[in-house]
Amino acid sequence: MIPLFTQSVLGFDALQTGITLLPLSIGVLLTSILTPPLGQKIYPRYIIQGGLVLLFTGGVILARSLDGATEAMDMALGLLVGGLAIGLIAGQLPNLILSGVDNDEASEASGLQGTAQNLGMALGTAVIGTVILSVGISSMGGQIADSTVVPEDSKPQIQAALEGGLNGADLEIVESEIAAAPAEVQDEIGTIYRESTVDGFQGAILVGGLVALFGAGLSFWLPKKKLPADTSTEEIIRETVRNPTIPAMQLEMDDHPRSKSP
Repeated sequence: MIPLFTQSVLGFDALQTGITLLPLSIGVLLTSILTPPLGQKIYPRYIIQGGLVLLFTGGVILARSLDGATEAMDMALGLLVGGLAIGLIAGQLPNLILSGVDNDEASEASGLQGTAQNLGMALGTAVIGTVILSVGISSMGGQIADSTVVPEDSKPQIQAALEGGLNGADLEIVESEIAAAPAEVQDEIGTIYRESTVDGFQGAILVGGLVALFGAGLSFWLPKKKLPADTSTEEIIRETVRNPTIPAMQLEMDDHPRSKSP
């Protein structure tokens, strides 16, 4: 979602978008590697609940930062908090799931976790896209109707052009439609388009945060037990960084010379 925002609204290229997402990746890496041993001292259920609440907090910070954001640093705090939260969850949930099954059932449990994760990502993408469009289009309609700069007879055509630009995440569609309009009208329409798009992304992020809070409530059904203490640090790190819930952070420990037996 954030890459779409940075590229379609802020006009960032791929490099700038990658730099923007760097705090998120750092946060995920830090907590997902450093916190798994806490599951041997604290009930992992509590850590997961804390991560989900922290994810909601990061979402609120990120949503507020989108309004007026012009560069990567404007969104860094919200992304960092969100990354720390994801790492907390990703560092505990797989170990908690696998600790509840026998060794001969570990592959099935891991497969079910991956399937549930993929299903959740697919549903989440659909819901987020729907929220962005519905909130953005609603905001556009209200702002165009209230505008005293946009001519009344042009409002239906302009609203259709703005909706087309939002659906295609392409500001060029809007610019081509209003190219013949007076300069003050173009400025007004550009402001409406940007503000409405920001409203849509903010709404989607807040919906995601509410889902995280709902998940924190559901996590009370997780087993209240600590992880076994017979897992080595190297095994914990290997399983954590191989976890598919951590985006684009795969570490081939088997290829590392220190991970091989002498």
